Amino acid sequence: MNIREILSIVTISLLGLCLLFTAIKMTMKKDSDKKPYAQGCTVIVFIAVVLVGISQLLNNTDTYQPHKVAKQDKYVSANDHSILLPRNPPGQPDNTMITLSYVNFWKQSFDTMYFTRFIEENIGHVKQVSLEDNPDILIASCLGNINNVINIKNVKAKCKIFFYGENLNLHPPYNNDKLLYDIFDLIVGFKYTDLSKKQIRFPLWLTYYNYYKYDEKDNILTNLQSKYNENIRKEKSIFSCIIARHDRGGQRTIICDEISKYGELMAPSNYRKNTTMPGDDKIKYLTKVKYNVCPENSAFEGYCTEKIFQGLEGGTIPLYWGIDLPEPGIINKNKYCFCDINNREDMKKSIHNVVKNPEQYIEGELFSKKAGEKIQVFYSTLLENILLAMKDK
Repeated sequence: MNIREILSIVTISLLGLCLLFTAIKMTMKKDSDKKPYAQGCTVIVFIAVVLVGISQLLNNTDTYQPHKVAKQDKYVSANDHSILLPRNPPGQPDNTMITLSYVNFWKQSFDTMYFTRFIEENIGHVKQVSLEDNPDILIASCLGNINNVINIKNVKAKCKIFFYGENLNLHPPYNNDKLLYDIFDLIVGFKYTDLSKKQIRFPLWLTYYNYYKYDEKDNILTNLQSKYNENIRKEKSIFSCIIARHDRGGQRTIICDEISKYGELMAPSNYRKNTTMPGDDKIKYLTKVKYNVCPENSAFEGYCTEKIFQGLEGGTIPLYWGIDLPEPGIINKNKYCFCDINNREDMKKSIHNVVKNPEQYIEGELFSKKAGEKIQVFYSTLLENILLAMKDK
């Protein structure tokens, strides 16, 4: 029995008591005897009205609860940490079909899209449809004309998701929070989870690795740790490198100039280009590098991209800058050198220390003991809220 049901019972009981008072009052002849019962009825009716109002408020606040965990189907595997839509019992074919559309998204094949695979792994089979078909799930991004997104208002999708892997302040008017809030059910990207704003944190770097749920034995962390262990002890023929297309903010130049005082800096991409990268295989190239200069291109809430993870995967010691320490609570602080470009003396000391004492940055595990819990929260929070959005429509 919930609170609203209890309030309803109390309200009905009070009204019944009021009727009893009225009946007793009608048997009395003196006004002085009737007065207490009349006053009692007035108080009872007032209390009943208040209780009805409270019950209505509770009803209104229950209409959207994205933090609620969807009910788990009895046929979901006990080893599966995700909350799934109902599936057929074991031994029977799974006919769940989710229709999906992308708008203003990355140019790659539908089947290889990270979120196509995420939905397939966690919800059901996926079929690509047009917007006119009113897909079950619609996923949009900031890589196109804003009018394409505004027109989504007219599409009757069960769940509309805006995913961004960019600093939205560099892509106006996509940095208009109200615009996104009014159109989408979920706004997914770098900003920290705040369900009152429909925000879910799911940083871009997660989409660079083919993992869609958390398994304790085989997951994105175990994969990266294994690659790191393999590559960190390889012979390093390149002292340092920067792989970037530009340096609009100037932070890359500051760090590159400082590390260059200790050894040669190689640059196989457009920025400071002085060499080539065979086969454009970034990770393979990084396995030969000791220090990887990999700052973010700008500062934005929660903005941590794939750059530092690729540096670690390649077995380098990353020289990193961003709005904050990269993924605190996931990456151990001794696995990279944070370059505070706003405090040049501290930055110089940090780079001096990492060059003179590289072993301090190599020993030990890449990730914190509770990193797995944080990764699991990324996956489950996104999945649960997709399912709730679909269920509500």
